[in-house]
Amino acid sequence: MRVAKTSFDLCEGKEAHIVDTYARALFDTGKTAEALKFQKQAVALCQDDNLRPELEETLKRYEKTAQERGGNSFTRFWTHTVGDRLKKRLSGEDD
Repeated sequence: MRVAKTSFDLCEGKEAHIVDTYARALFDTGKTAEALKFQKQAVALCQDDNLRPELEETLKRYEKTAQERGGNSFTRFWTHTVGDRLKKRLSGEDD
């Protein structure tokens, strides 16, 4: 992650392939929302017609994963932990 971030900073986020690599590092560490943001940036920056389809396919994969995960980790925590506890308490099951 550190190397990808350093590379991103050095190119000032202006090189599609480096932005793609940074997005991948974010995605692999569970930061899906951030990964989506930077993968979209990589697609927008891409001038290479051979690379663009690969970047777009990666973006689709990240979007699909984000939908399957149901949002970011905080949203999942709230929904599955706090939300479930609140439902039990309101229904009287938590007595």
